[in-house]
Amino acid sequence: MSFIAIPSPFKSSRISQIFAVLSEKTGGRGSLVQGAMLAFVIRVASAALAFLLQVLLARWMGAYEFGLFAYVWVWVIVLGTLTPLGLNSAVLRFVPQYLKHNEHGKLRGVLFTGRWVSFAAGSLVALAGAVFLYSVGGAIEEIYLVPFFLGFICLPLFSLTDFQEGVGRACSWIDLALVPPYILRPVLLLLIMFAAISMGAAADAQTALVSAIAASWLVAAFQYVLLRRRLEPLTGAGERRYDFPLWMKVSLPLLLVEGFSLLMFNTDILVMSRYLGPVDVAHYFAAVKVTGLISFVYYAVVASSAQRFARYDAKDERQKLQELVRQAARWTFWPSLAAAVVILLMGWPLLWLFGRNFTAALPVMFVLTAGLLVRAFVGPLDYVLNMLGEQNISALALGCGAALNLVLNILMIPQFGLLGAAASTAISFTLVSVLLAMAAYRRLGLCVLPFVSKTISSGKAAVGEASCMVQLSSFSQLQENLDDWQALSNAALAANPLYSPDMARAAFENLLGEEKNLHVLSVWRPDSTANGGRMLVGLFPFKRRAGGLVSWHHLYSFCTAPLVHKDHAHEVFPAFLNWLAQNRKTYRMPIMPMDGEFYAALEKACNAQGAVHDVLESYERAILPVRDAGADILEMTLSRQRRKTLARQWRRLEKKGKLDFRRFAPGDDIRRWADDFLELESRGWKGRKKTAMGCDESSSQFLRRALVLASEGNRLEFYALRLNGRNIAMSMAFQTAEALFFFKMAYDETCRANSPGMQLFARITRHLGETGQYVFADSCSTPDHPLLDHMWAGRRAVGHVLIGAGDVPGRISFAVTALALRLKIRSRLQVKRLYYRLRSLRT
Repeated sequence: MSFIAIPSPFKSSRISQIFAVLSEKTGGRGSLVQGAMLAFVIRVASAALAFLLQVLLARWMGAYEFGLFAYVWVWVIVLGTLTPLGLNSAVLRFVPQYLKHNEHGKLRGVLFTGRWVSFAAGSLVALAGAVFLYSVGGAIEEIYLVPFFLGFICLPLFSLTDFQEGVGRACSWIDLALVPPYILRPVLLLLIMFAAISMGAAADAQTALVSAIAASWLVAAFQYVLLRRRLEPLTGAGERRYDFPLWMKVSLPLLLVEGFSLLMFNTDILVMSRYLGPVDVAHYFAAVKVTGLISFVYYAVVASSAQRFARYDAKDERQKLQELVRQAARWTFWPSLAAAVVILLMGWPLLWLFGRNFTAALPVMFVLTAGLLVRAFVGPLDYVLNMLGEQNISALALGCGAALNLVLNILMIPQFGLLGAAASTAISFTLVSVLLAMAAYRRLGLCVLPFVSKTISSGKAAVGEASCMVQLSSFSQLQENLDDWQALSNAALAANPLYSPDMARAAFENLLGEEKNLHVLSVWRPDSTANGGRMLVGLFPFKRRAGGLVSWHHLYSFCTAPLVHKDHAHEVFPAFLNWLAQNRKTYRMPIMPMDGEFYAALEKACNAQGAVHDVLESYERAILPVRDAGADILEMTLSRQRRKTLARQWRRLEKKGKLDFRRFAPGDDIRRWADDFLELESRGWKGRKKTAMGCDESSSQFLRRALVLASEGNRLEFYALRLNGRNIAMSMAFQTAEALFFFKMAYDETCRANSPGMQLFARITRHLGETGQYVFADSCSTPDHPLLDHMWAGRRAVGHVLIGAGDVPGRISFAVTALALRLKIRSRLQVKRLYYRLRSLRT
């Protein structure tokens, strides 16, 4: 890593570069700067208006009433920002994704849900706050009661405005996102307050809050009307679709991020009222507002770039993403530094504008400025982590900072007064900045310090034996080597159709969210006979998760064994383990076959290189040994009584019409077969529970795409049992060189009495025994499957494997990760047992 000296801003070359950047019309960097400049202009104008508003309010009301208003308004900001429940930030991620995938129904759904959740949650919190004040009014100082009641009336529309700001930013409508809350609202508040005072109203906190109520409701309604007009061409008309579990899964961690961030900025004022009076609160609030002008650089960059983080990540444009993050950090720090110098030089006259006594808060400004510069030094990393699916890490970092801020304020305010509050906040900002920088570096490989001109690149590195080389790349880059990938899949030590080009490409292209944070570690060896002079011998797709790396898996995964060439495992595993040790990571494979040569070779390599490994949990699933079984395979797998029962049920079905066992053949319409399966599955219990693949557009598109690709490569088996031409049972399987992996099965529940699913698999079993084409067939089923566990006697051990480096830091990381995962696994099992026990009691 090298640190590049910053050229003088007065050099003509530097000036020409800046003008060139500002004049760009397209591209990530120019678009960022132009958007940042627009947002910056709006923020500067809003800062001027807000500053003027605070000065006039302080002059009109005096320090005491101004302190009351400031304290209550901080509570309105905190609660009004939290009541959208994180959806105001989540839309920055979902809107670009839904537009990219043309999922307009879900786009309409998330916008509708966000509006009503924001308004309803704001109303409920306001009502709860009013009830709380009424019930415990005697325990709160009387001077705060009426202002708080008035502040609660602002909440519903303040919350709605916050969500609408997020929608505007997600659509890159910076004007519509920022002008209503940051320009119109303070202007209206100022005008209404002035009119009220002119008509004889008292210049106090209550009048100011009544003015805030009117301004908040008018601005929310105005922004709502304009936003709906702009959204109509994007959303169109049609039915709304909802995905509440996904929205809440994303928004709730973002809610924690918002909450912790608000505590970072407002804990000092919220705690201060317990130890200091309204006048001290007013002085501190004025210092915060003056130094807060520095933050508008940060918010301007965030407003113009947050949606681009999500857009580039959704398109897997990693180079553009890294360049955007690096530019965002620079455009945050250097202007913030310049603004800090100017504001501190003008600190005394700026504070004097609030009133003569406010200048006593000048030392507080210096301490607060130090904290804000530390925050600007690392750029908008909290937004980067949120938009790239690492919101949990961002929430954890901000949570640590908020907790420290709270503790320090409680300890330092009684001892040091206003300076103690400012120092607590500055120290907390430093901690959060360090944690965010570490998270971005370790989880995303991003180094965003403003002095560093290049991000860290994974590139290629020689590891393991001299003949092997590893390469870290994105999934899109892997598809450039499709032939090499397919050849490796055909020659894999442990067959895994999930990582074959067919299923992997289908999942990446269609399952929403699977393109997020997906990386591929490929291992190559020189080969003069291969295309390009090298041969792909190992493939490890993975995602970054808390505690380390995890083999890529999704909702429909049945195996996470990496692809390793059967003739070169002795080279691939050492190369992989060396790379793992160099990067100080743990690597886990949640669905790993424990039998066969693959796990034995992995275990041997771990022992040889001193790497630690363990099996966190394991189970067995049904398989069918096929090779040399012959036509009598059913007699070997089913009891005589069960065969008689199946025969009797078959005769009952024959009485209802013509029974036909069909196998997909070349020339058949695979899309028709896929649609028939989706329709059959949706008619059953999975359809009623909305878990059928046909109930989710991305899942159904994934299945169709995977079946088309597999059929084109003659790597698909598809079976159907038909009664009078109507499908009553269907199942599919993906082929490898020696095995068959069954993926999905569905049956007609109106024929349940005659076991259509078991009838189908009885015919499949007999067909596999007669052909003898495969070594075994893997059911890919859950443990204790009610059908295949009784029909197929073979068993295959599957485990959750964790691997770590053998040095001391690696062993510590391995032990901590293993303990956390075991606790998670056991907790999940206990919850399942409790659920089934409660369900049995109900029945």
